[in-house]
Amino acid sequence: MLDAESPALFGRHGDALLDAALFSGNRSVIKSVWIGGWDGVSNGVHPMREGILDRYKFTLNALLRAQ
Repeated sequence: MLDAESPALFGRHGDALLDAALFSGNRSVIKSVWIGGWDGVSNGVHPMREGILDRYKFTLNALLRAQ
């Protein structure tokens, strides 16, 4: 579900809404995601965000060191 309160989506409809959602910049316009009855994203935050972010940073750091 998109965040209807996001300024990035104001006045957008149809393809323009999708474009704005995909290319809106740094602020997420995704408010919630439900997967098989499981609340995957709530209020724009994934419940395992911290662990995912830690693994992302670790992996990115390893890739950058390998260059």
